[in-house]
Order: sequence, then C-alpha cells, then structure tokens
Amino acid sequence: MSRSFNIRQVYSWFDRAVESSGFIILATGAAGAFGAVLKASGVGTYLGTLIAATSLPAVFVPFLVALLLSVSNGSATVSLLTGSAIILPLLPSLGIHPVIGTLAIAAGSSFFYHANASHFWVVVKSNDLSMKEGYSLVSVGSAIGSVAAIIAVWIMSLFLTV
Repeated sequence: MSRSFNIRQVYSWFDRAVESSGFIILATGAAGAFGAVLKASGVGTYLGTLIAATSLPAVFVPFLVALLLSVSNGSATVSLLTGSAIILPLLPSLGIHPVIGTLAIAAGSSFFYHANASHFWVVVKSNDLSMKEGYSLVSVGSAIGSVAAIIAVWIMSLFLTV
C-alpha cells in the first residue's frame, strides 16, 4: 500500500531535521576549519615536537597531541586526521609501533567532549539533556573512557614494539 505525503508534512520533517542537526553540522565544519588552520600554521607540529622532547613514555606523545587537538577544536575526526599527520613523521624517533601510535591517537581524540564538540551536542540534543547533565554524562564519561583506553594502549605498547 503506497502512502503519499503532502508538501507541508515533508517541509515539517526538513524543519525538524535542520533544527536538530544544523548546529551540529556547523560546529563540525568550524572544527574542521580550525584543524586546517592548526595544521597549516605549524602549531600542531611544534606541539608534537615539544611533547616528544619530554621524558614521558613515547606512547603518550600521540595521545597528548590528539587530546590537545580534540579539546581545542571539538572534533574527534579533525583530531584524528590532524594528529595522525603530526605524529606520522615522529613515529621513527618515538620508536613505537604504528598500531600503538594509531590507538593512542584514537584514545586522545575522544578525551573530554564539551560544548564545542558535535558529539556532545548529538548526545545532549537527542536525549533532551541540560548543559549540566551533558557535562556530567558526556564530558566526564568520555574523559574516563579516554584514560582507560590509553592505559590499555600503554600496556599493549609494552608487548608490541617496532
């Protein structure tokens, strides 16, 4: 049985979709632009080199680069891509396996989603949460998950070497 829809009903669906996702798309686009600026300016590479010069275990370098990128620009995707571009040339000097570096970047890119992250808004808006609830559930939850992930990656790094 076919069902036809009138134009008003279709427009109301589009209105609801844009209302729900418009800000999220805008925030993601802005984060992507900011990530491109960071990459083009060389700030990210400088940051990676600076962190690599510390006495931290090497596995924490890609984690921290991705973490700082993610918290500053709000996009895990931008953090993953920009962090990978920054870390790739540093991998030989860090002496970590590429898989460990990739997992560390992934762990860092998911640290502490907050109001400039589209993920934050997807969860808050789709669950009708207040900002306070969003920070309690999304931000703290993502930080805990990220720390647990880097601990697991650090343990794996003890067994998987270059």
